[in-house]
Amino acid sequence: MSTDTMLAETLARLLAATSGPADVQAAEREEGWNRGLWRELEALGLADVDNFDPDHTIANQLTVLHQLGRHAATVPFLESVMIGQWLRWQAGLPVTPGLELVAQASPSSGMTAVKVDGAWRLAGGAAKVPFARAADRLLVVATHSDGVIVAPVSLVDATLIRSANMAGEPRDTVQLDGLRVPAADVRDLPDTALCDAVWQRGALGRAAMMAGALESALDLSVQYAKDRKQFGRPIGGFQAVQQNLALLAAEVAATRAMVTLAGRIQGGRHQRAAIAAVKARAGRAAGIAARIAHQIHGAMGFTDEYPLQLFTRRLWSWRDEFGSDRAWMVVLGGLAAAEGPGGLWPMITSAGDRLHGVPSPA
Repeated sequence: MSTDTMLAETLARLLAATSGPADVQAAEREEGWNRGLWRELEALGLADVDNFDPDHTIANQLTVLHQLGRHAATVPFLESVMIGQWLRWQAGLPVTPGLELVAQASPSSGMTAVKVDGAWRLAGGAAKVPFARAADRLLVVATHSDGVIVAPVSLVDATLIRSANMAGEPRDTVQLDGLRVPAADVRDLPDTALCDAVWQRGALGRAAMMAGALESALDLSVQYAKDRKQFGRPIGGFQAVQQNLALLAAEVAATRAMVTLAGRIQGGRHQRAAIAAVKARAGRAAGIAARIAHQIHGAMGFTDEYPLQLFTRRLWSWRDEFGSDRAWMVVLGGLAAAEGPGGLWPMITSAGDRLHGVPSPA
């Protein structure tokens, strides 16, 4: 049994016990996130990037995110482990205990910084920061006249305006008003490309969560089509319903396959193209899948008592986070155009070769 399979099975058992529909709805009504589940993940070592297999770190993390999406789990794994801890390591900041998240709304926005008397003063705001209220510290990405810095900031030193996405998950605005941070605590980032890399990791991770949510929407739809009877037989016996279920299954399979592919070519020349493709594909699948799932369920799918809406509300929210499908299609088109007349096919086939273990031509 592979490491990914064992990880998925272990996590699936944990989430079945701690992130059922009632748990998800309770988190939405109360703090906005499942603090108890996060403690369980910490106890298992899954909240620490150092505990992942170094040869399969991205794949392991995508496995976790897929399971979290499959159970609509409201915890900041993507934001803390896959993004926050990675950025801290890239910036060379020392490891400190507690939940740390990145305050960055997009590669082109965030905070500004000015160096004054051996310290940095940070000002500005970042909107829709996922799970900001849950953090002990924020890693603030700020621009200044000569580049970009990253600075750890205690949440108590920031002004927090609470908000949420359609799924009820925290998406808070963080504001700083001339906060002084000692220069010794601040690190220069090599270049703005690292900000884009943070955005890419967010897009890939969110696509993995969407793949999980899509699978759950499919499972619920198939089961409902078996159980719901009309004209004396299950509605799954009608050709129109069968066709819709087939279309839904195709969207799920395509998204899952593309997440796997994008995870396997991290670090390669076409990494950004793979991430653009998978986030765009997941965003397209979200709209199609939610429409079909709700058509099959009818009014039942929108009720609080039935879990389908937990997944479709997340799909509708997540498709626009870390870049919409339209935005990533523009990126993908630009990358394809930059390859020139003879470069598009090698770009596509080199990604496929990575998936199947075939060496790419030099």
